[in-house]
Amino acid sequence: MESLTIKRVDTSIDRSKQLESAPPKISVLCSRKFVGMAANDPDCKIDPKAFHCVVLKDHDTLKKKLDGHRDTEVICKLDNTMIIEITGK
Repeated sequence: MESLTIKRVDTSIDRSKQLESAPPKISVLCSRKFVGMAANDPDCKIDPKAFHCVVLKDHDTLKKKLDGHRDTEVICKLDNTMIIEITGK
């Protein structure tokens, strides 16, 4: 973008680069959507910097993983007396 400013004393021309499209406000996002921007340094450019995504649920795969889930094995049960002995409090 370029703009021209003329004053009584001098004239100036301003040149500026449009910022990349900003991600939408969080308040207008629907569930399962997320947005973000990645930062980079001049030696390592990232393109595109801004992203707007939707999380897709694969219900079949999720069900298979949950069906195969097993509880964590209990190694040792603690009661209040044991905790007081260990911590001294």
